[in-house]
Amino acid sequence: MLFRTIAKIIENLNALKKMIQNDIMGSINENLRVGNITLEDAAKLKHYTQKLYDHLYSHYDEIENFEDMTEESFMTEIDIICKEREEI
Repeated sequence: MLFRTIAKIIENLNALKKMIQNDIMGSINENLRVGNITLEDAAKLKHYTQKLYDHLYSHYDEIENFEDMTEESFMTEIDIICKEREEI
């Protein structure tokens, strides 16, 4: 029974990760690319998305690789652009 519960939690976390990567962050990146939002808007949206994810799943941090999974989910073109802007 415990194994099924952990398996379901991991399945849900993976589904959320996929939704964040493809739907949410993909939309932010696309809207930034076409000029519908500014770089600052995109950075704020990314920040709020991370805060929401952290809040929703903070009590699952005991699951192996949780931290790696969340950090990988939020690496986007926005990070690259912000870093390039800081270097200028």
